[in-house]
Amino acid sequence: MRRVINAAVTAIFFGTLALAPQVLGQTAPMRLAQASAAADNNIKSANSDLDRLEKQAKGLRPGASGAKRVLKLLGLTQGRLNSSPNKNHPSWVQANERLGMLKNRLLELAAGRNPDAAPAAATTPAPTTPDAKPVKPETPPGSSLNPRLARATSELNRINTAFQAMPPGDKVTGSRLINDMNKVAAELKAYPNRRDPNWVRAAQNYNVLNKKIVARANAAPTGGQPAQSASGDQTPADPNVERAARELALIDRQVKNLRPADQRGGMRFHKDLGRIAKVLNQAANKAHPTWKSTVAEFRRINDHIITTLMRDINAKVIAHSKKIDTMSELELLTKKTSDQARSELQKIWNAAAAFGAPKHRDVQTFIATHRAADLKLVNRINAAIAEHNKLGDVKAKVNNIEQRMKSLPVPQPLRAPFDADGIKAYAMAIKKAQEASVEDVAYLKRISGKTPLIASQRLGRLLHWVGRKPDEVQKSAAQTVQAVDAWVNAGIGTSDFLATTDINDRGHVANRLLGPGQHENTLKKLEDAAARMETAQVLDQAIARQGGPDRAAQKTKILNAITGFNNMFDQALAASRMPKPAMDDEKYIAIAKKTLTNPKYKTVKPHKRLVINSKVRRKEKKEATASGNTLTVYHYVWDQYQVATAEKTDDKYHIWYTTLKYFYKGGSTTPTDRWIVSGRHQSIQILEENIVK
Repeated sequence: MRRVINAAVTAIFFGTLALAPQVLGQTAPMRLAQASAAADNNIKSANSDLDRLEKQAKGLRPGASGAKRVLKLLGLTQGRLNSSPNKNHPSWVQANERLGMLKNRLLELAAGRNPDAAPAAATTPAPTTPDAKPVKPETPPGSSLNPRLARATSELNRINTAFQAMPPGDKVTGSRLINDMNKVAAELKAYPNRRDPNWVRAAQNYNVLNKKIVARANAAPTGGQPAQSASGDQTPADPNVERAARELALIDRQVKNLRPADQRGGMRFHKDLGRIAKVLNQAANKAHPTWKSTVAEFRRINDHIITTLMRDINAKVIAHSKKIDTMSELELLTKKTSDQARSELQKIWNAAAAFGAPKHRDVQTFIATHRAADLKLVNRINAAIAEHNKLGDVKAKVNNIEQRMKSLPVPQPLRAPFDADGIKAYAMAIKKAQEASVEDVAYLKRISGKTPLIASQRLGRLLHWVGRKPDEVQKSAAQTVQAVDAWVNAGIGTSDFLATTDINDRGHVANRLLGPGQHENTLKKLEDAAARMETAQVLDQAIARQGGPDRAAQKTKILNAITGFNNMFDQALAASRMPKPAMDDEKYIAIAKKTLTNPKYKTVKPHKRLVINSKVRRKEKKEATASGNTLTVYHYVWDQYQVATAEKTDDKYHIWYTTLKYFYKGGSTTPTDRWIVSGRHQSIQILEENIVK
């Protein structure tokens, strides 16, 4: 049976360039391009939709209502495809082309036309839009070509030149030129503006040249001679070489889209090349130029496959080498993980060894990298073993740490009041716990991740609890220091408060200096504050406190405050006097003396001097009380005045102020028509010699 190259007419319809598959011979199909693997799930799902919808469209007749239904479903597929972020990837372009062709077919069916009918004329019809209106040029003549169109036009010119030298019946050259034409078709199909006159012109040139190549390849050789080789040699080509050339052309188209990670597909191509190599070795005329060019093509494709796949294998061994760098000493010492690292290196080695091409440049690079990674793993394991031996008896040391953790608890922080002995004992306990915890934590961190002898959970738990000790020690010490500082600052606060005393201010004198017990109590606070400084200094020294307060300066401040306070007290006491009389009415003086000596008022002591320090005033007020439904109003009317007396308490004199009242009206229990003591309070101390002044 005569071998022919059949080509369906390439048609431009509905703005889509549809290039029919080429067929070499009657049984060897040739595809325009090897389908690219989907770049993402959106493209993959769109392809699955198209597979289903294309099957549904095959069974539809022109005018069938099902065409519109499938068109609606196709709209969903279009949306899914448009949501892909990889619109420049070949897989997206191919899927988009399939979708466009299916859409045009469905539009034809919906319009009642048969999209599978042969074209009315052998020549290519003028480009049309879906509504069949004439296309208006959008790019004026003479404008510069788009880079994609420029490449397609340049390639068409080159193919046309090669075609001119192609003898009739030369199917090898014809197949090669058809393969090159497929690349041009891909450029034209990827161009978005089908109304561009330059694109229309390039498409027409493509169709014409495509038909010519097919026709000349299928024509009988001139003069009945066998097909010429590329060099013009009239020697018949060997059938084995022709077979190898055909299979190489098929593989060449398929391996162009081979990805480095597709090791299974690449090895399948590699096995196919092994079979083709046997066919080439069976060639009878190995001196023929066709055999040499076929062998050269074989070597080129084989090199392409090895180079592509070794790119992934080399990347794997480099990545595994980096992983070895990051392996911890514990992983290196653990048999399971170290064996896994060795096993992975062996798997990568086996993948490269499957090519059986140790002299290939990429394989040579791999061998060097693999050997370095293997040596690195061995060296790191040996180093980990040597380092582990430096840790000593790990189990015994860990057991000792657990015992110390229980026997040396962190002491609880101290609370006021403090004493020197208690602080010394506390500081000693803090120091022991701190030293033990620092030493234990250092050792546990040293062995962490470096020994398989201690379970990681046990080591982690122990490191957690022991590791908390330094923080707990620090926290306890900080709380104790804070409490001691607050204890000390209370005394310092007393001195700061006294520093603001003005002996000319009667309120300051009464409330801070000469008031009842003020001098004794304040002096006791200051002396206690000075003692606190010494106790706080014991703590600072015991815990080797850094950056703490200057205790000596604080103590000096307190001592100075004591001296200043005593001086102010002496000055205030020397200046103390009885209040000046508000009136010298003998009547009211007699009333006061009589009232104060009433046995009823037991707190009143004999006085050395009495002075009326306020005038007699008449006062009144009303009060209402409710009892059930009864409201009772009481009207109070009374006279009152105040006297100051110098009374002796123990061995000191103080001024007392007493308020006297005489009620004319009052409540049911109010004593009326007699003078009473309404209230009295003790005031400042006064020297005996100052009472009469």
